[in-house]
Amino acid sequence: MSGAAARVLDKDHSPKESAISASETESSTQTQSFDARRQREHLEDSIKSWAHEDAADDEARNIARAPKQFGRSSKAVKAALALAVALAFGYAPVQRLLATTSVEAVIDARIVTLRAPIDGEIAVAREGLDVGARLAPGETLLTVLNPDADQSQKNALRRAKSQTQATISALADKRIAIEARRGELLQQEARFRVGRVEQLQKRLADFNAQIAGAEAQHRLAAQMATRARALKKTGFVSEAGVDKAVSEEQATAQEVQSLVQRRDGARVELDAARQGAYIGDTYNDTPQSAQRALELGVELAEIQSRLAAARAELADIDLNLAEESKRVEARSVVPVAANVAGRVWETLVAPGEHVAKGQDLLRLLDCASAMVSASVAESAYQSLRIGQKATFRPRDGSRELHGFVVGLNGFAMGPGNAAIGFNALSRAPYHATLKFPDLAAEPDCRVGRGGLVTFDPDTVSAL
Repeated sequence: MSGAAARVLDKDHSPKESAISASETESSTQTQSFDARRQREHLEDSIKSWAHEDAADDEARNIARAPKQFGRSSKAVKAALALAVALAFGYAPVQRLLATTSVEAVIDARIVTLRAPIDGEIAVAREGLDVGARLAPGETLLTVLNPDADQSQKNALRRAKSQTQATISALADKRIAIEARRGELLQQEARFRVGRVEQLQKRLADFNAQIAGAEAQHRLAAQMATRARALKKTGFVSEAGVDKAVSEEQATAQEVQSLVQRRDGARVELDAARQGAYIGDTYNDTPQSAQRALELGVELAEIQSRLAAARAELADIDLNLAEESKRVEARSVVPVAANVAGRVWETLVAPGEHVAKGQDLLRLLDCASAMVSASVAESAYQSLRIGQKATFRPRDGSRELHGFVVGLNGFAMGPGNAAIGFNALSRAPYHATLKFPDLAAEPDCRVGRGGLVTFDPDTVSAL
């Protein structure tokens, strides 16, 4: 614009008009929206009245001015076409004037704070953990080390494990010794049984021989008794001689009977010895080696039971020790991982620094929670609704985003964990929060980028 044109503009406008503030210009946006609506309504009424007047004039003059009818009709058609063209090209601008627009808007996101899970020292688990570094969910960022964690229970379990292992080893050695001694005694008892059976067999054979001799003596005594009785009748043998012969016969018979009984007793001992039972006058049914083997068998069973109990106790100690080791490790070395996908917003600690449980370590920008905070005038705010569709036009010239209203905050200060917050939007007192799905899906956070939000007055999104 030239200097002369500027001077003309200065003459045409008063100093008061040239001093309009930016806030009045912004508030005039809503007034223009209202005036445009009134202009459109007035324009539609005028078109309707013109159409009625043309129809009445044509009907009144149809008879009187028949030759000019064709010309009048042509003029009406041309006028209608001109009005249609004007409405077609002016509808879009009028709609934009009628739409509600924010005074200012900014892309915002949630801030997530990571805190120390235990007391200890900080160790960096990832290189390049600077402000703005991109993060993935579950990625380990820091590690808190606590070498002074309580390990008394773990140490007690270790001692108990060592003692139980020593007990098991001692019982196993004792079991081996007892098994060896018991084996020797069982072998000795087996040898004794073989010898005893052989001894009884020999004794049985001796009894058989003695019985044979006694039977021969009995037969001889019986013959002599018979001869004595015959000679007594002839007088060659006295009565005393006969009695003596008869007495010898009876004695030899008793001797044979005695030997037979003793042989039967030896046979009973032999049968018992073959079955593992020993019968005698100087010992019981079991020899000393067999008795000791039985005692060692009982002791061996007791050791086996104690050994099984010690092994079960060791297994239980191992289980408790593993669980306690995990608890000690959880109290000694604890990783701190990112729980959102985003970027590092603020680093509050340094490697080697001692931190307390619950102390803030890192603040992360949750890019998946990206939203738009907008400030609007009161008249526009009163017409907004939850779910109302809207369009965000970034100032950096990037593509438009389409979303909807998720919060009408009014004068509220907004969430305390927001990266920007409503306090940064000071050009209008009322605030609204909008969700744009495409914004949250972008790989890079655009927090802090400004723009304008246009609210669609006729549509509501299904939240």
